[in-house]
Amino acid sequence: MARRRRRDDDGASLILVMMFVIGVGLVVGSLLAYTSVGITSATKTLAANQSSADVAGALQLAVNDVRQSGYFNDPTYNAKCFESGAHDGAGTSKMYPAPSGGVVQVKCSPDPAGGSSGSLVESTTTVQSQQALLTLATAQTGIVDSGNNPLRINGSVYSNSGISVPTGSNCPEAWPPPSATTNCNGFYVGGATSTITAEGSCAGTVYPQAGVAVARSCNATSQTVGTDPGLVHPAEFQAPTAPTAAPSPAAPTSCSGSVVHFYPGLYTSATALNNITASNSCKNKVFWFHQGVYAFDFQDSPASKRVWKLAVPSTLVAGAATTPSSAVPGQCVAPQTGGSTSGAQFIFQGTSQLEISDGGFEICAPYSASTVPLKVPIAFFGGGGAPGPVVSVTSTAAVNPTVFVQGWTYMPAASVSVNLKKATNTVFKYPVVVSTIDLKISPNSATSLPVIDLGTPATRLVVAPTTVFLTAWSCASPTDAPTTATCSVLGRAKVRYTDNCLTPCPAGQRSVSVLGWKLER
Repeated sequence: MARRRRRDDDGASLILVMMFVIGVGLVVGSLLAYTSVGITSATKTLAANQSSADVAGALQLAVNDVRQSGYFNDPTYNAKCFESGAHDGAGTSKMYPAPSGGVVQVKCSPDPAGGSSGSLVESTTTVQSQQALLTLATAQTGIVDSGNNPLRINGSVYSNSGISVPTGSNCPEAWPPPSATTNCNGFYVGGATSTITAEGSCAGTVYPQAGVAVARSCNATSQTVGTDPGLVHPAEFQAPTAPTAAPSPAAPTSCSGSVVHFYPGLYTSATALNNITASNSCKNKVFWFHQGVYAFDFQDSPASKRVWKLAVPSTLVAGAATTPSSAVPGQCVAPQTGGSTSGAQFIFQGTSQLEISDGGFEICAPYSASTVPLKVPIAFFGGGGAPGPVVSVTSTAAVNPTVFVQGWTYMPAASVSVNLKKATNTVFKYPVVVSTIDLKISPNSATSLPVIDLGTPATRLVVAPTTVFLTAWSCASPTDAPTTATCSVLGRAKVRYTDNCLTPCPAGQRSVSVLGWKLER
């Protein structure tokens, strides 16, 4: 009889082992596939992040490069968005090396809706980086401080030639200046952000509040802030139409009454004016030059008589007067931010000159915030043909006039001289732009009074903010222009630049606002 073979579970165990091996293989295979996808994804993410970092870095560098330039989107001004290292001749494109390799090309273009045209706008800022004094002469010393006491100006100073402090012993180079009655000579400029710049030498004590190392530059290279602002903003600095007809009512021939009235028009005789303003019979009067434009084109013979003189203890007020009296300043309405005032403007033509040696003098320029473009409030225009200073202030130990100019003195071809032995107040509350100026100030007290003070002007005009687009491109070839089919946009920034200056601020002084920022992924 055949014996039956005994059953066991050896075959079942083999099946279980095979199933386990297959299961593990499937799991491991899935994990390997997932890991491969993850590694690929991580590589792509890392590359994208690196690309974003490259683009962001290039845009940040471009933002700063434009800030350091003099660019302000004025078609009449030959400034470039990128003044150095530009990829194109127009200065609108620049390449930046990418840390990951290659380059990022950034193109700069003005915002057609928000860029400026180089026009002026009102500003209520209190920064004193604006020019308080700008002299344009290049062949002779622009600024001469010929006194024997410390002299102070609040606001920046620029000379297209030199600054000279030639007389007396030198005051120390330190801030604050010595007492104003100290027997030493020094030219001091106040304001934490104010600067002193001379394209020629600085002789004597010439010292800014912020210190020599950061705020004084002598024998400097030419800068945009030293440009005649009338060339940069011709419409805003355009002189009013000079009258060609005699005033109506006619100029007075006597001084009856406490107030003597003058009206806008053309004045051709200094002698006729001097019969009033320099006559002892007209002492203690108020000479009111009503608001409007005055042209002084003296034809007296000989030419030495073409000097109009305020030489008696009376007060000349020019502009929209408040209540005319002898108390200067404060007798006319100053230009006001956001407002409109009818002031007076004096235009000096030919060889005509004005000399103030007694009494009080105050002029307030006209201004309207609604004018397009804004007109700079200018009190004094013209000059350049006179044999000496077009406007001069002189004094003696016994007789000292009080002068207050509330408006710009804009006479690029003329000279001005201010000699006050017992100064009691600031003379100029607005910037002075002349060919040369001679200052000789001896204060009435130990308090240092700035002869020009931009600390709290009634109106301040600055270049309108400029808004630009900075677009980052990647091109197949570095030589491709960033608009061709071989290039793609990587990112874009919208940036506003604000100059607290009348002409483009010195490098680095512009304020920056990033209005938009986008990186492509």
